[in-house]
Amino acid sequence: MDTAFFADMAMQTKICHLNILVKNLEESWGFYRTILGFSYVYHLSETKIVAEFNGFDFYIEQDENWSGIDERVHFGLRTTRENVFAWAEHLRRHGISLIKGNNPEAGIYVEPDSDRVAVYFQDPDGLTIEIYSPE
Repeated sequence: MDTAFFADMAMQTKICHLNILVKNLEESWGFYRTILGFSYVYHLSETKIVAEFNGFDFYIEQDENWSGIDERVHFGLRTTRENVFAWAEHLRRHGISLIKGNNPEAGIYVEPDSDRVAVYFQDPDGLTIEIYSPE
């Protein structure tokens, strides 16, 4: 491994986007816009929207051969402890159920002896999303 190369490049390189596959572009875009507050950037094609969330590019791509999502795959949105509770209430108001995810059970999980709080829910295609606070 080229340690010198990676030490220098790691400071200049970061992960900046995620591309998800969905069965219905308009339904999924509505979810990410309405529930999570993502902003529209542009259509990359008829079947792909580029959205943005706090400086992170999020690509939503309709796939005609969509066959579901591996239940182990999820992404997380990190926020403050207080905001996790606010997000949970926002989700409840929109009829979004909390799921177990990596928590011991469905709902708001407050980790014992820690400031970490986490909730999990799913988008219309079953992709799991975590909102959590750091320890």
